[in-house]
Parts: sequence; structure tokens; C-alpha cells
Amino acid sequence: MTQENVVWHRPLIEREQRDPKGFYARALKGEINYYTGVSAAYEEPLEPELVLGTATLSVERCAATVLEMLRKHGVIAPAASAAALKISHENTHKHTE
Repeated sequence: MTQENVVWHRPLIEREQRDPKGFYARALKGEINYYTGVSAAYEEPLEPELVLGTATLSVERCAATVLEMLRKHGVIAPAASAAALKISHENTHKHTE
């Protein structure tokens, strides 16, 4: 498989809300210099293979879309994708509670 670019679109307010260590809030206050997406530019890939809008798509939909891309490239077998999605979903919820 060649390296593919996946872009995760997430509005700044959502990044700040999902930041348990408060780095975005600190960067917005000017306490952290050159923080990507706040005081340092983020340059998106010009032609990403996949763009996911995390403000509108669920974690499950994002994971399923990434798994579809991995299946397309033969990285994972079709039968493994459902199990991987379940594990990914369970791990995501354990870390956010």
C-alpha cells in the first residue's frame, strides 16, 4: 500500500472541547507559541484520498470509512473489518468517559 493522506476536518471549537490537556485553550491565550491550527499554519494535503468531517460524522462512520479505504488497498481482509470497527469503537468510548 502506498501512503495515503487522510484529512480530519474538525472546527477549532470542537478541537478545544475535545482537548483534555487544554493545549488549544492555552494556545488561544498565547501561552503556547506556534501551535498548529492556532498560531502556526496547517497545510492540508492538496489531494487527500479521504476527508472526514468529524463535526458531522460519528466516530463509527469515520472508523468505517477508514476501514473501507484499508480494505480497498488490501491492508485488511473484509472479514476483519467488522471486528476492527467494534474494537475501535469500544476503545474510543473507554478513553472518553
